[in-house]
Amino acid sequence: VALASQEPVDGDAKSRAARKTWVPTPLVLQRCPHILRQVAVHAPVAHGPLKRGADLYAGGVVGFGHATRETAGSWPEALFGGPIAQGELVAVCARDSWAPVAVGRFSKSSEDMVLEGS
Repeated sequence: VALASQEPVDGDAKSRAARKTWVPTPLVLQRCPHILRQVAVHAPVAHGPLKRGADLYAGGVVGFGHATRETAGSWPEALFGGPIAQGELVAVCARDSWAPVAVGRFSKSSEDMVLEGS
């Protein structure tokens, strides 16, 4: 449970603060790393272009190897560790580190990626 304007945010739709999307900072994710799904990129990408605001494309994600194509069912699910939803928040980490360097949002679902061949 987080606090926003001294109001608890716990998913209650009646709460004015709960209707807004809470996006954790990389510092919060370093203290609570399992709040969001993590995707890995090569260290030079994480500490260079991403820190300067570049967009991350699926081709730039190297993954942590949590799932395989046989267990996940499709390449996006294997790469990202399971099915993803459009708009889902994600923590971006360098492959050689657990500490997130950025927070992002998926612009497509795993189904859309497979259908479009992205």
